[in-house]
Amino acid sequence: MNVGAERLRPRDAWDAPGDAEVSDGALFGLLAELGRCRTVQEAKRQVQRALPVQLGPHSELLWTGSAAPPPTWPLFVPAAAQALAQIQLTERCEEIVRIGLEAAGHSHEPAVAGRLTAQIRRTLGVEGVGLFRLHAGTLRAETRWAVPAVRPPPYTPAHLHVLALGQVHLHHEGLLLPLRNRFPARSFLWFQAPGRVWEAAEIAAFRRVSGVLGAEQERVLMERQLATLLSLQAQVLRHHPQDASLLLLRRAVGLIPGAEAGSLLLLSGGHFRYAAVECLDPGPLRDVLFRPDDLRRQWYGLGEAAWHQGRARILRASDVAAQSNGYLRDGVYVAQSPPFVREIKANLGVPILHENEVYGFLNLDAFVDPDAFGQDSMEAAQAFAMQAALLIHHTKQVGRIHETARTDALTGLLNRRAFSESLMQEVGRAQRDALPLTLLVMDLRRFKLINDAHGHAEGDRALQHVAGVLTRYLRVAGESCLASGESARSPAQAFRWGGDEFAVLLPATPLAAAEVWSEGLRRALQTSLPSHWSLDVRLGLAELQAGDLQGERLMREADLSMYSDKARQT
Repeated sequence: MNVGAERLRPRDAWDAPGDAEVSDGALFGLLAELGRCRTVQEAKRQVQRALPVQLGPHSELLWTGSAAPPPTWPLFVPAAAQALAQIQLTERCEEIVRIGLEAAGHSHEPAVAGRLTAQIRRTLGVEGVGLFRLHAGTLRAETRWAVPAVRPPPYTPAHLHVLALGQVHLHHEGLLLPLRNRFPARSFLWFQAPGRVWEAAEIAAFRRVSGVLGAEQERVLMERQLATLLSLQAQVLRHHPQDASLLLLRRAVGLIPGAEAGSLLLLSGGHFRYAAVECLDPGPLRDVLFRPDDLRRQWYGLGEAAWHQGRARILRASDVAAQSNGYLRDGVYVAQSPPFVREIKANLGVPILHENEVYGFLNLDAFVDPDAFGQDSMEAAQAFAMQAALLIHHTKQVGRIHETARTDALTGLLNRRAFSESLMQEVGRAQRDALPLTLLVMDLRRFKLINDAHGHAEGDRALQHVAGVLTRYLRVAGESCLASGESARSPAQAFRWGGDEFAVLLPATPLAAAEVWSEGLRRALQTSLPSHWSLDVRLGLAELQAGDLQGERLMREADLSMYSDKARQT
């Protein structure tokens, strides 16, 4: 019975429960018990208590009892192997989701990235894992996730149509996971595992974390853009105008998604001229001038209103050639575009406004991928083209994304990341002000049966219902039940940790008061839950102890309390 060498090693004997005869009914009753186990270790203990067996050289079950095995033993062995394999698969999938959630908010930190990479490799049994970003038609490694053993994913510009789908892609060398957010995926996790067979449940788990990590990547990118915009103004003021133009352009090419090269045109003497070019030969462009009407009507092409609003636009492939315009050199009009324009596969252009007048035009070019630029590119380009007003707007955008990253999308409660932040704040406040702090943790017994019997949509409705009851109870009953004479204490906060797990931080609340409050919450939930869900609520409570500066003991004791509650209900 092969359930993975890391779980069960060959010749690892299990103590037999005795030589009593084992019936066929007992065997299949044991199968039912295995179906309720959450971990392989728990399943091993179940088998250990029930059967006289040991593991053979290939991790198969070997009967060691003095009495003959039941007649159905040959049927039981493969059924048990399948049950244990499914448990192990479930463990792997839960670990995939856990690692993904842990990465949210921290994937840009090298130490965290390295630790998570090691966990992924150990959990999935892959040779390596790396984070790659799509640029110029190829996937390039992100240095903070670099693993020397990981070869670049075997994708070339010929595979752009595969990457554009934004779906989990299986390759004989591994698995490519796009990190999805509001925009087409530009970041991908590559799991190097030649010849590995990926289970459907594993792929489903990857899809679950794809959005979480994609939102994290979006947050990191927007924070990077904001930092650049905030620092750029001061840097530009310290440089000569020509150097400042080149600095601005280099920052735009380096940060705007999809850009490989670019040019900055500024209005001077009634014509637009090249003030800076990046990754292009500046020689042939040095004396080139563009008439404003030609640039606006032909090359820009969105009309006068959009031009004066500073709206970005994208040209792809044939549109580049169709909308390219002529230029002036030494007073002579040349009725063709500059030579490099014919090599452009995509162009992103945005007017630069000053006091409602267009005084510049930013060009960003791609030479490999005709779909290199998307909505994310346009937003970033306009951020560079606008001035202080857009910087303020951009700051608000980052703030909204940051808040979204702290909120559970399904229930509207604060998420695990927000819990970690709030826990540190409340532990510090409690230790500093000598106030009590109680943590309540809660999960739902038999929640998995809802998903299995009624589908995940019904499971989502159950989680939303529980979150709604918790929120209302916190608002209506919270203040009266938790009143402790501390008018300045922080309000209680509810969180969804993930899955069917919830938590509530109760500042300035001693354990005795929290116990009364939690029993009221239990009653409120149990009386409101529809009977066909067959859910039970399991609660755990713990109070912060002196010297627990990180809240680790608080969380551990709350978990133990919940497990005790589970045992009482079993």
